[in-house]
Amino acid sequence: MRELYAHQEAAIDRIPPSGGYLAFEQGLGKTLTAIRWAYEHDYFDILVVCPAIAIGVWQAELDLENVANCAPRGTRKAKADFIKDNALYESGYTIINYEVLLEPSVERAIKAAQFDLIILDEAQKIKTATAKRSKVLHRLGKDTAVLALSGTPVTKNLLDLYSQYKTIDPDIWGGISWTKFKQYFANWGGYGGYELLGYKNVDELKDKIRPLTVVAKKEDTLDLPEKTHINIPVPMGESSYGDYGRMAREGVARDWVTTTPLEKLLRLSQITGDSKLASTTEFVQGLRDNGEQVVVYYRFRAEGQGLAHRLGVQDLNGSTPPAQRSALVDDFQAGRTDVFLAQITAGSTAITLTNASHMVYHSLSYAYEDWAQSQDRIHRIGQGDPCFYYYMVAKGPKGGITVDDLVLSSLQNKDDIAAMVTKDPSLLLPKELS
Repeated sequence: MRELYAHQEAAIDRIPPSGGYLAFEQGLGKTLTAIRWAYEHDYFDILVVCPAIAIGVWQAELDLENVANCAPRGTRKAKADFIKDNALYESGYTIINYEVLLEPSVERAIKAAQFDLIILDEAQKIKTATAKRSKVLHRLGKDTAVLALSGTPVTKNLLDLYSQYKTIDPDIWGGISWTKFKQYFANWGGYGGYELLGYKNVDELKDKIRPLTVVAKKEDTLDLPEKTHINIPVPMGESSYGDYGRMAREGVARDWVTTTPLEKLLRLSQITGDSKLASTTEFVQGLRDNGEQVVVYYRFRAEGQGLAHRLGVQDLNGSTPPAQRSALVDDFQAGRTDVFLAQITAGSTAITLTNASHMVYHSLSYAYEDWAQSQDRIHRIGQGDPCFYYYMVAKGPKGGITVDDLVLSSLQNKDDIAAMVTKDPSLLLPKELS
């Protein structure tokens, strides 16, 4: 089993056996801590509710722990049927995204499955007490232990805590309604009395949640390594994976016809890059919402254009004039922008981006130098925080490897990927097609 850091072990000891809240900042190992906490307290039939982008992360972490897990696929109704038909017959983890809870049959299926623990990843997703998915989890939490995870339990104001902690402990607020909670812990005024002017009884609020909560911040976790690398699996859509399969098998897809393994490698990388745009945008936006500045690297110009449009930022590429390049760096270092988007071949050297400690690789070039030097944009003199590197890795619908796995592995091992695929073109085939 993987060794835990001191802050993870402390959290496992401090969270009550009946559930609680792991308020860990991004990158401090909430997922692994939750898995080990569940094991320590003999929870084996577990439902994980998380953002869609995090499903692959949970499966990867559970696989490393050799723990059985499944993520139902298909429509919301199909997922409800899966939970109803399968969850009772095999212990392990069932992983769904928050949106699935909007299907009434899913709530009924979860109740019938009788999970003994519900884990809420990014629990701030249910901060709105009147939202439908929040109400569903309030009801489910009455009969099931709940462990909540988030680096940002409070994203707007202290009132965000009502719904999240009500799910963990239905009696924590003494049975008062959302309306009475707002009146008891906040001062209101302004037009119509709807403006939040401030808070009251804050010490009482803190006293109520303190026994259920463990907080970990980066500056307090001195046992963490300076660099942490995290893979983010991204399932490819049916259409993209169809193109990928045709290119892998036949060398023909979209408007492309390839005649050599190296051409095929290039086109496969473009297909996976296109398939990840929405997922990368969602992941980066999540870091933004947590108050982080983020560096994002991509390889192909079309990817940069797509990400720039979705994220609402300018990107640095091979055509960026020197003056504009400097302005982009200066704005980021001064905190005027929160995302620095760059083509890895154009932005991996000669710039300092130490205002960020989070770096996201949408895609990678095949050059080890680009990869190593790009990491040092945030990991250099002036950086006071541990650095976290996230790799968006396209996966086949059944979790099979793609060219993204091959590229990342070759960089980590300092292998020449061009020589590898020239010698053995079958490496480009995903497992499902081998």
